[in-house]
Amino acid sequence: MIVFDQVSKTYPDGTVAVDSLSLEAPQGEITVLVGPSGCGKTTSMRMINRLIDPTSGSITMDGEDTSGIDKVELRRRIGYVIQNAGLFPHRTVVDNVGALPRLLGTKKSPARERAMELLELVGLDESLAQRYPWQLSGGQQQRVGVARALATDPPFLLMDEPFSAVDPIVRAQLQQEFLRLQERIGKTIVLVTHDIDEALILGDQIAVLRQGGHLAQVASPEVLLRDPADAFVANFVGRSRGYRSLGFTGADEHTPILQTASAVLGEAAEALRFRPDGWLVAVDAQRRPIGWAHRDQVGAALQDSAINHAGSTASLGAPLRDFLDAALSSPNGDGIVTDAEGALLGVVSTDDVVAAIRRAKGAAAATRAAS
Repeated sequence: MIVFDQVSKTYPDGTVAVDSLSLEAPQGEITVLVGPSGCGKTTSMRMINRLIDPTSGSITMDGEDTSGIDKVELRRRIGYVIQNAGLFPHRTVVDNVGALPRLLGTKKSPARERAMELLELVGLDESLAQRYPWQLSGGQQQRVGVARALATDPPFLLMDEPFSAVDPIVRAQLQQEFLRLQERIGKTIVLVTHDIDEALILGDQIAVLRQGGHLAQVASPEVLLRDPADAFVANFVGRSRGYRSLGFTGADEHTPILQTASAVLGEAAEALRFRPDGWLVAVDAQRRPIGWAHRDQVGAALQDSAINHAGSTASLGAPLRDFLDAALSSPNGDGIVTDAEGALLGVVSTDDVVAAIRRAKGAAAATRAAS
């Protein structure tokens, strides 16, 4: 656990970057610091590994005051991932990952073996190990940066805008891969981002800071969306809070998944059986949904040219947001639902999703009233 106790940072010119910050980053969880430019989020994180020293207050890691720990020794306990990865351009990928273990006295062969294990852990092929950073994509460089931060198996990990330098598609992939990685490694992580959507995806808890380094609210993503502390937090979190909060609520057992007409791509028209509204779900050989097809668009056989690809899908057990999106994006108001392997399971109607949302909201309101 990392604990801030009345921590402040004031610069010689009188600028207050952080003011009396008290905050706990729980063991084995991701705490995200988020807020507008100049709110002190990066300063707060850098005070943990003493790249910046606090003016007053204390920061403890597992109960030990960091001010009493030698800076070099402190930083060896903490993995650090920064924007653009910060890799050594003159070293290969494997040597970048193994740099700190080698510095600490690990022999070359064990350090390289550990580096190769970490490259696999972060989803990089061993064929990339002998490349240089400039020969990698931005997403691959960030993975190397994460692997390097984990090279000494530190209990704590600091991440400063780790995914902001890559394009949106790669960024979304890295976020999901990072969450899967965290399930395996269970580190205590403090992550800084300016992106509230990224904070909602990655954070077990989110600390929203306002100008001057004041803590406006610390809460789980669900609570932050459902019950912002004040107008500043509400405005910073932004619009569509109700819709986004559905990402933390699952469909209940009363939400029916209905059977629907389906056909494999390439199947002859005379063999097709459409729903009464004229639609069916086109699937591949593994029964994974491809999209919707209407009888008026199908010629001699079910071809890709006849398929409406606009509809998204929701996997069984997914949050209500996914169910609602699947229903609203489909051409007929029924969302496609898949099983754990991605195969077609059935459909859910917009009306049934809305009913599930109402039940969930009612249950949440009753819980809050009881407490």
